[in-house]
Amino acid sequence: MVALGGLELLTTSGFASAQEKGKKILPPETGCYWGYFRDQPQKKAYEDWMAKTGAQPKFTVFPPDPGTPDWKPKEFRKDLLDYIASFNPATPIVYRLLTGDIKEHGFSNLVTSKEFQQDITRYAQAITEYKKPFFFDIMPQINADWFSWGRQPKTAKEVWKYIWQIFEDNGANQYATWTIEFKPTERFKGNQVDLPERYYPGDQYVDWIGFSVYSRILDYAPEFDTSFNNLCEGTIKSAYRDHKNKPLMIEELGKTRAGTQPRWFKNAFETIKSWPEIKAAIVWDVYDIGLRDDANLSDDTLKMLGQIFKDPYFIGAK
Repeated sequence: MVALGGLELLTTSGFASAQEKGKKILPPETGCYWGYFRDQPQKKAYEDWMAKTGAQPKFTVFPPDPGTPDWKPKEFRKDLLDYIASFNPATPIVYRLLTGDIKEHGFSNLVTSKEFQQDITRYAQAITEYKKPFFFDIMPQINADWFSWGRQPKTAKEVWKYIWQIFEDNGANQYATWTIEFKPTERFKGNQVDLPERYYPGDQYVDWIGFSVYSRILDYAPEFDTSFNNLCEGTIKSAYRDHKNKPLMIEELGKTRAGTQPRWFKNAFETIKSWPEIKAAIVWDVYDIGLRDDANLSDDTLKMLGQIFKDPYFIGAK
């Protein structure tokens, strides 16, 4: 194992093929990495965060940059990753979402589409040329029904393994640390969110297991205005029991902007510290247009997070 930019990277044997030869992002032996994402132009968001918290995140989310009109989601955008790296040393979490591909070809047709195979092959080859490690996800909240890949476990697993194999064949799995993100089933009614295990493609195809956890203040869904542990404890404990060899990550962590927001995050990170199986947590500072939920962070919350991340248990970039 060696260090690169403060990250532990896998360079020894003992793991599956791509993992043996590559630079996978490993969890810290003790403590929890943390990261930050705001859905605004990256440089301004980063400067605002640093000015108000003074805490350097270990990870950042790589979204379409609102200031870049030529954004092409099917391409691996090394130019934008290099731009972000020029001012923010955090390691990115890259999403190559399948929304457009599914609309164009149909979800069940992706593994037989020559055009899709060519798109993913080019993407994988660009990653191999990039030669830098990052987290990678293709179907966030894979077990929920609100995305075009949702609640289709058989097809989701088939497509996941198909893309993974193309990456493997082109050397991209040396650098892409695969994270599968689940929505916890707690507080959801009916069939909106399915059991995560039905969507798990197998240990060979997953490096980290992630979760999306939001506490929302919504008139039509008051059950989500509750604590972090009430929103996810059962799901996370089950995942750890079933996959003790996989590190866990809170890939999305957010709370509706309100007077209770600072205290909620304080309690959430206290819980995370008491659950040592969680090895990373990413704070999301976003406005959800679809849900009409403002989860942007208040100045009081930013101040609170700055205090939280002074605890050496929570590991940012040096």
